Amino acid sequence: MKFFRDHFSRLISHAAGKAVIFLLASGYLAIAIWGCTSISQGLQLQNLAPDDSYVADFYEAEQRYFAEYDFQVQVVVHSSIDNKQKADKVNELIDTFERHTYFRGSDLTKSWLRDYEDYAADNGYSIDYTDIFTTQFDQFLQQTAYAEYSDDVRAEDNVFCFILMSKISEET
Repeated sequence: MKFFRDHFSRLISHAAGKAVIFLLASGYLAIAIWGCTSISQGLQLQNLAPDDSYVADFYEAEQRYFAEYDFQVQVVVHSSIDNKQKADKVNELIDTFERHTYFRGSDLTKSWLRDYEDYAADNGYSIDYTDIFTTQFDQFLQQTAYAEYSDDVRAEDNVFCFILMSKISEET
């Protein structure tokens, strides 16, 4: 206590001591502001796994091969498609999303309705939109290329979804 009373108090009361304290506090504030403005959001999942874990290898491979792809956005629609106009409105909704700046466009969109319409045109039959989920739709889902859509459609509940790829990434 004698040190602070006799020496330190005189040091910080002197004009030079005040200037040094002011400069140190200003430097600390400047570094703090720079740190706050340069902080980035995100959590790297590979940092949560041990280095010798297979999960760490998985995240490393995912980062190496799939980093260019951002997050998937799943849009769920709770409505029946019982005529061509409703199907066209759904396709128009998808087009609107794809044109928005937050999405990548049509190249990575997964839409069962578009693929089903293309499948029907390629196989030479027209879709009866009043009963869209017919045996032809079941045949469509049995194709290997379209089997993934079986989870996207709940015909009995009049619920379906489509998936868009966003441009929002962890680095943004």
